[in-house]
Amino acid sequence: MRHIRICSRIKNPAHLCAGIIAVALLAGCDKTSSDSGAADNESGSAQTYDGPPLTFEEALTEVLVPSCGFDSCHGSGAGYLRINDTQTEEEWLELKSSLLVTRNLVIPGSSSTSYLIKKMEGSSDIEGAVMPPSGKLNGRRIGMVRSWIDNIETD
Repeated sequence: MRHIRICSRIKNPAHLCAGIIAVALLAGCDKTSSDSGAADNESGSAQTYDGPPLTFEEALTEVLVPSCGFDSCHGSGAGYLRINDTQTEEEWLELKSSLLVTRNLVIPGSSSTSYLIKKMEGSSDIEGAVMPPSGKLNGRRIGMVRSWIDNIETD
């Protein structure tokens, strides 16, 4: 009931719109998402991915969509990047950074030079914040995306 009473006090729709925009900007990406994983495991050493090479579909459904594609972040198109489970590898190979428009997010066969990995790891040569802004993904999850990128067949 308290919410209804507060909302009914707002007489000017412009104030309501401004308030909603302010809350959205302050909220940013969902900082409570538990899917990004911890930066370190229990022993304190960085986790790595040492499984079989991942396909694009595995990287998308196991890391990118659950860690980045929820509604308050790239699921809604934050930073001009929309992530969802219907995308294709070909679409991802065409994606560019919204801040450095000449940089492709993914360099086939080269995760170390892919801007997507640099954003995930918080490299010193990125523009903007590390992704996700709530803290970087654990090494295992980044390694899974690296595995996909490093195993993209190049002609």
